[in-house]
Amino acid sequence: MSLSIRNAEFTNSRIVGLGTYRPRREVTNAEVCEWILSSDEWITTRSGIRSRRFAGQDETLSAMAIIAGRRALEHAGIDADELDGVIVASMSNLVQTPPLAISVAVGLGAVNAGGFDVSAACAGFCHALAVASDAVRTGGARYVMVIGVERMSDIVDRTDREIAFLFADGAGAVVVGRSEEPGISSVVRGADHHSLDALRMSITWEQFRADPTLTPPAMKMDGRRVFRWALGAVVPAARLVLQRAGLEPSDLAAFIPHQANLRMIEVLATRLGLPDHVAVARDIESSGNTSAASIPLAMERLLCSGAANPGGAALLMGFGAGMNYAGQVVALPPAPAAGRCAQYEHGAPSVPASAPASPAAPHIRAGQLRPVRAELIPPESPTLIPVTSPTVSTANAVGEADPPDGVQPDSYREAMRQLASGVTVVTTTDRRGDRFGFTASSFIPVSMEPPLVLVCIARSARSFEVFHSCTRFVVSVLADRHREVADRFSRSLADKFGVGQLTTTPDGMPAVDGALSTFECETTSRQDAGDHMILMGRIYRLRSEPGHPMVYFDRGFRRLEGARRTGDATLAGAHTPANEPAEIAS
Repeated sequence: MSLSIRNAEFTNSRIVGLGTYRPRREVTNAEVCEWILSSDEWITTRSGIRSRRFAGQDETLSAMAIIAGRRALEHAGIDADELDGVIVASMSNLVQTPPLAISVAVGLGAVNAGGFDVSAACAGFCHALAVASDAVRTGGARYVMVIGVERMSDIVDRTDREIAFLFADGAGAVVVGRSEEPGISSVVRGADHHSLDALRMSITWEQFRADPTLTPPAMKMDGRRVFRWALGAVVPAARLVLQRAGLEPSDLAAFIPHQANLRMIEVLATRLGLPDHVAVARDIESSGNTSAASIPLAMERLLCSGAANPGGAALLMGFGAGMNYAGQVVALPPAPAAGRCAQYEHGAPSVPASAPASPAAPHIRAGQLRPVRAELIPPESPTLIPVTSPTVSTANAVGEADPPDGVQPDSYREAMRQLASGVTVVTTTDRRGDRFGFTASSFIPVSMEPPLVLVCIARSARSFEVFHSCTRFVVSVLADRHREVADRFSRSLADKFGVGQLTTTPDGMPAVDGALSTFECETTSRQDAGDHMILMGRIYRLRSEPGHPMVYFDRGFRRLEGARRTGDATLAGAHTPANEPAEIAS
């Protein structure tokens, strides 16, 4: 008797959403030259890099990936619970379990998504994109998110003159969904099995564990060998990608290779015989080499520049450690919203402003790429707004002002631990004294000396305008007894606090009654971040009591047992409610 297994009918796939995150800190070549014996001219000539971004302590892999993922969802016009899978490509994740992809899915509120990580270095994004495309095409998923995210600054020795100037941090995400016509070609992948040591770690973690006096593992690279390998392997692989897609170089609208080195990118474009109308991504000039994140980051900048039209055919090629490579042709997604493109107005352009118009989307063997043109409206560039703060007391919960010798009281440390781990609510008042607030989208303790916090507020929050002009706000860390409140507000089922759910601080500010910790903050600055606003506040008074804060984990609110360390190792961002912040006013 023969076995009959039912399979879904094949469909087509394409990129339907794109989002990125670039760390706040810009690092110039001049700063890099403080660590290595070099010069701005030498670095620029050798790599094409003029600046790069390094992630701060609060910009963890999961935190950056979650923000990029949210932006990709918004661009795609879908909700997180519509995702069937999350695939994260990264070579800099120092945590083996839980998978980074699952941590990100939890933070996004992707309650129906499975997920896994891909460790293929700079080729990781293209490998992951191929898996996502196949899952959608074969009916195994409707939407899959692919994220490339890196903190290369964690695994590079800053004193290593060979590579300290090259690598950087960031995140880029795409949503892959169904399409009437093909938007992602078949993948070409391969590896040079004789060059494993061209890009490697200095020592293994096992060796470091056996002898902690050794320098921790860091990445090492034979730059000349990698350069020669890339030119010899990537060009024929890219030609095979085009051949399988049924395209010629002249059919392309864009070439978006891994941003390894500007000299390498230009040689690849020349050897592929790309005509002048093909836009070549040069995001490396101001982003550095961000490994698995480089292709989606470069794609967004290219679309924002207007050098390539949405719907045009773009050749993607990822290549790096292993030495492995992967590539495919994709139909470019719609251009990001004008607010997202504002960040590039004063940055290095990806292509000359006078680049010729790209051709109409060509016929590919599997179907046709349909062009979709979008208008870009230049918005105002992001600004940092100083705020005049009120005069307030600096006393903390135990009555001490400025602990001696920089040593923080135990209660202060406990409160900061609760803030970093637990579900939080932020509240303030408007000019009339009406009380507003929302379930925290993202809370990050920035510093204990001076005591600062960051609040990330989505523009979609109904209370956004109130917080945009507030001079003070309060952060309340919820306890297990607040589970009903947290559940109601995370689902946006209510917009008011019930009677008895609010109390008043000594300064007359609203706070959640019975919260484990209450932080009273004065606003010090606001940063416009496109679809979010980042509000920075200085803590001038706090009240804290010992206890276990509530966290958001595994689709529900749970009690956090013990003093768990925050960060990627313990699902950083997993405490975030699944939905965008909801206004809670009374």
